[in-house]
Amino acid sequence: MKNIILSVLISLLTVVNGLSQDKCLTDTTYNYKFISGTSIKELTGIEINTYDNDHNKTEQLLQSWVANTNSWVNVNKHNYSYDGNNNQIEELFSTWNTPSNSWVNNYKFNNVYDGNNNMTESLYRIWNTGSWLNSFKYNYVYNGNNKLTEAIYNS
Repeated sequence: MKNIILSVLISLLTVVNGLSQDKCLTDTTYNYKFISGTSIKELTGIEINTYDNDHNKTEQLLQSWVANTNSWVNVNKHNYSYDGNNNQIEELFSTWNTPSNSWVNNYKFNNVYDGNNNMTESLYRIWNTGSWLNSFKYNYVYNGNNKLTEAIYNS
């Protein structure tokens, strides 16, 4: 009886451990640099990641540490959007504008996928005075085995 209980307990712990490892995502990373000529490191920034219920990264926020005010200051952020198959369909990069105290669009990628979840197009767009301008595009071609065979650059 003790062996059966022990076996069940070990099995449960193995399953729980496996599940927790599958869901281990980095939410915060602190950045440091060494003070010149010393072995002392100082805090320079933080990266904060946010995820959706499917474990897709939805936001990556970078902030700088301002030592003389003991505060974090926004620098930039990436926002990610996904389709129903968890394919990343958009990446939006914004920078922080301190005078206006707001995020300013910089660039974005829009991605298109086929029925086999292969990325077939990636369009790079830049923000210019209130509107998105197409900058360049990649088209991707796959063979019958869903292997990438060609990447075509269009400016």
